[in-house]
Amino acid sequence: MPITADQPITRILTPAHV
Repeated sequence: MPITADQPITRILTPAHV
């Protein structure tokens, strides 16, 4: 699951997925 603007929660759940 790629981090998208549609899923801001995923970015918070992922541990620094940059």
